[in-house]
Amino acid sequence: MYTILMLPLVINAIYGLKFPGRDRFTSMILLFVIFGVAMLRYGIGADWFGYNWIYYMIGIDNWHNVIFDPNSHGELLFRIIAKIFNEFALSFCAFMAFFAFLTGLIYFNFLRKVKDYRGCYILYVYCFYYFMYINSGIRGGLVLAMTSCLIIPSFLEKKWIKFFFYFLIACGFHKSSLVLILLLIINSKIYLKYKFLLFCIVIIYCLYVIVFGFDFISSNFINNFVVYKSTGMFWQSFVFRIIIFCFIFFMYKNSTYINKNIKILFQIYLLSILVYFLLVNNEFLSSRLAIYFKSVEMFLLPYLLTHQKRIKANFVYLVTFLFYFVGYGLYGIYAQGTLSGYYNNDILRHQYCSIFNKKDLINLRVRGSKALEEIDIIRKREIFQ
Repeated sequence: MYTILMLPLVINAIYGLKFPGRDRFTSMILLFVIFGVAMLRYGIGADWFGYNWIYYMIGIDNWHNVIFDPNSHGELLFRIIAKIFNEFALSFCAFMAFFAFLTGLIYFNFLRKVKDYRGCYILYVYCFYYFMYINSGIRGGLVLAMTSCLIIPSFLEKKWIKFFFYFLIACGFHKSSLVLILLLIINSKIYLKYKFLLFCIVIIYCLYVIVFGFDFISSNFINNFVVYKSTGMFWQSFVFRIIIFCFIFFMYKNSTYINKNIKILFQIYLLSILVYFLLVNNEFLSSRLAIYFKSVEMFLLPYLLTHQKRIKANFVYLVTFLFYFVGYGLYGIYAQGTLSGYYNNDILRHQYCSIFNKKDLINLRVRGSKALEEIDIIRKREIFQ
């Protein structure tokens, strides 16, 4: 089903690029569909049952502990919302549906205001965020929506009260969003003056880490302040990121017109490369932190695709990035099935389980897997009844 959904999203994105502004109705319909599917899902996503356990632990805890001395994972605003849902005896499915609804509402409000490229924006969200974040890491999915639709637009418009308000709310849902404070250095004269030198230093440091395998930042700072263990460097991800950066860089340099906001968005994109290189020896952490700045790809790509000097080059870029989007989306579907412990992880026949057939989930999971053990625990708590 997820693969089938990708087809109208791709067609709508191309239609929006060819006829800017005419994809409003179809984009809104597709947005309702994909988030409706997310709201009604059951047991889909690697973190579903992990969040179920957290929800249960917050429910049996008292308010004082939830706010000041938590016995469960999750930031303050997340714990408060989970506790409120528990107080009203609402199910965990309702809690997950609420997060999907809230995330979708942020995107809806944003798409309602923009004039062009709605189809591209939705396709980007579906391929890059939907499976790994909206369906799984729900806190990260919500914060990514806030970053793309609230925090970065406030930053571009220099509405600082809104910027810090949204920034603090985002931190209340996921502490990794603290990295967004680095956006402020983009307006710094020192950064603009010594930006090239800074990137040279970071590249040299990155090469040093790759060659000698010693990561000073992770060894002396990161491991002492965050819970994420080092996952090492992923060569495939590193090389792929460099290739995409080169494409975007050449598109940027060969554009017919670059407005002020696109210039700032490109600086934010460069910041994502900077953060990723600094933490290159810890793929999990580097990608988790850099993704907030990398999210500006959603705005850069459609604009640059429609402002190229050479028509033939524009076609090549379009085909390249369609493969980029679709390829990443298919990988997301595959990863969702793998991490969820599915028996049959065929991306073309990825099985969907909703609240209406949740008892069938037990037949989709691999026996002996961690996922199945989590289901067995929940069955004892009569979730399936």
